[in-house]
Amino acid sequence: MNTESRTEAGQAAEQDMNAITEEVGKLRSELAGLVENVGRIGRERVHAITHNETLTHGIAAGEAALDGAAKELRALEQDIADATRAYPWRALGIAAILGFLFGFLARR
Repeated sequence: MNTESRTEAGQAAEQDMNAITEEVGKLRSELAGLVENVGRIGRERVHAITHNETLTHGIAAGEAALDGAAKELRALEQDIADATRAYPWRALGIAAILGFLFGFLARR
């Protein structure tokens, strides 16, 4: 009887092992499908982003705005330099006042 119970236990273990192996195979195939779907979705999004005309126009508009802002900053810098050359004592006074205010506020 002891031998029969061992044989039955061995058969049950073998059946369990086969069932587990079958489940692992199913899980692997499902995982492969999920990986394939994620890759496809990623490729579609990259394609949509790189071929989106709205995005291209937005980038061009952003670059144009950046160029405009850079030109305005250069013009403002030139105006400040011209005013400093024309009125050096006034520029020195403004710089001293701003330095004093900055120091006063930074100390607090």
